[in-house]
Amino acid sequence: MIEPLKKLGLYEDEAKVYLAVLELGKTYASAIAKHAKVHRVTTYHTLDNLVKKGLISVSEEHKTKVYQAESPDKIVKRQAEKLQVAERVLPDLKALMIDQPFKPNIRFIEGIEGIKGVIEETLESADEIVGYSNVDNLVGLLKEYLYYYTEERQKRKIRSRFLSPYTALAKTYLSTYYPNDPRREIAEILYIDPNEFHFENEVYIYGNKVATLSLNPKELIGVVVESPLFAETHRSIFNLSWLGATSFIAG
Repeated sequence: MIEPLKKLGLYEDEAKVYLAVLELGKTYASAIAKHAKVHRVTTYHTLDNLVKKGLISVSEEHKTKVYQAESPDKIVKRQAEKLQVAERVLPDLKALMIDQPFKPNIRFIEGIEGIKGVIEETLESADEIVGYSNVDNLVGLLKEYLYYYTEERQKRKIRSRFLSPYTALAKTYLSTYYPNDPRREIAEILYIDPNEFHFENEVYIYGNKVATLSLNPKELIGVVVESPLFAETHRSIFNLSWLGATSFIAG
């Protein structure tokens, strides 16, 4: 539970101490420090922080402070409040960008969460998504996540066209993840001979962005280039590749 709590805004020691208090119930700092395996001095400081965050309450018994965890629901409530603040301020932040001249932007991505973040970013695309995919690698790394992603794509009616090496798994991809799209009105893939046209990386061209992602578990990296001219050039190259691929369809 340490890592999920860190993602929800707690430092590692805060997560350890909070979990210890949840398990122990109403108790003293010394017992919490021992259970959490955190230095006693650090535990006092951490408990004070958790009290300020409203996750732990403190009272006195026999002139000694005792601590008790508040409901875990408060963690969710804190995140919901942060989301509300972000949604309120977002229009003002975007307004600050309106008069700024556009500058190409390059982002580097690392790790599976970074990869998923870029793929999910395509759900905001107002236009068709096109690109190159290695279905075997995609399913191998993101099998369960793809059910959510493809369902969202279909709900939002975001069309896509991809080129992919032909394999037994690739052959079943559309029927597995797009069962409600038999006419391929949402997702379309042209499969090509993997021996002649093999590629490992994913390339997504969407809006004014081009994302190149490595789905190799030993090399989970990627780069996103945001530039209208760059994206338009790559979209044109893809369309040319799509037309040419009709002569090399493998399945």
